[in-house]
Amino acid sequence: MGKLEKILQENAAFLQDVTNMVSKVLSDLKMESNQEIIAYHPLTNGHMLRPLLVYITAGSFEKEISKEKREKLVYFAAAVELMHNASLLHDDLLDSEEMRRGKPCLYKQYGFKNGLLAGNIFYIKAIELSNQFLEVEQTKDLLDSAITMCEGELLQAKYENQIIPAEIYDQIIRFKTGALTALACRQAANILCSEERVTYLFGKFGEELGVMYQLRDDRKDQDANVEKQFDFNEQIEACNDKVLSYMEELAKTKKIEQFEEIIAYFKKSE
Repeated sequence: MGKLEKILQENAAFLQDVTNMVSKVLSDLKMESNQEIIAYHPLTNGHMLRPLLVYITAGSFEKEISKEKREKLVYFAAAVELMHNASLLHDDLLDSEEMRRGKPCLYKQYGFKNGLLAGNIFYIKAIELSNQFLEVEQTKDLLDSAITMCEGELLQAKYENQIIPAEIYDQIIRFKTGALTALACRQAANILCSEERVTYLFGKFGEELGVMYQLRDDRKDQDANVEKQFDFNEQIEACNDKVLSYMEELAKTKKIEQFEEIIAYFKKSE
């Protein structure tokens, strides 16, 4: 068993609670036929890395998280996971993907309009969950992150069928991918800690992790359409250096050993 798998296993109970919460939220639809469409999208085939980041960020503050705070973390992680899956549903449409998590994409099974509307439902359910159970600042950050992700898509659309300059590509992946991992770490820290500097560092740490993940994913797929002189390995190392510097700063006051394998996973080739 690899170290990441061990971390996933150690936090399996929390991740299962998040999955159950997401399923519960999505089951609250008025029509059975709509429920069938929503349920088609697989929730359990991914690593759930964003909810995992939520929980291990929180665990760096308190070894034994109180029942009340753990409940908030479940709500928040479920909202983040709903938003992540909403973005996947819409990305599949925008990129004309065929498969998602081992089976045809939802829009391939039920049509373009249903794929679009299903993604909308995921987004709205994320906001509804946060608004109902979390503080205003978590909901505001969730909304801001959703807008940032959409701005990343809009920026990418401007360069459709064009070579993307390196600085624009960096901005796109920071908006599309970095924003959500930053949110996961930043607000998990905020739920456990009111120290602004610490929550800021966790947010920056999460952003660089997300960017590093996207870089390694695009390096593997070779479909980023970024200018030829762009060096993926060099940029991944630059992200890694930033992540380690944030870790070093956080390690002065927080226990963050579990992040080491998470960083390795986000960095590695597949």
